[in-house]
Amino acid sequence: MSRHDGRLPPDHRVRRCSVALFVGASLTSALGLVLDNMWLLAADAWHLIAVVTLELVYRS
Repeated sequence: MSRHDGRLPPDHRVRRCSVALFVGASLTSALGLVLDNMWLLAADAWHLIAVVTLELVYRS
C-alpha cells in the first residue's frame, strides 16, 4: 500500500517532466564542456530555462 502524500497524478507527471529536463540539461552541459561546444551549452541554457519556467508556472 502506498502512502498518500497529497499529490495528484498530474503532479507526478510534471515532476517527472521536470526531472527529465534537468537530467537532459546536465548531460548536455557536461557534453558541451567536454567538447568545448558553445552550441551545446546554449541548448543546456534553454533546457534549464524550460525547467525553471515549468516549475514556476505549475507551482503558482
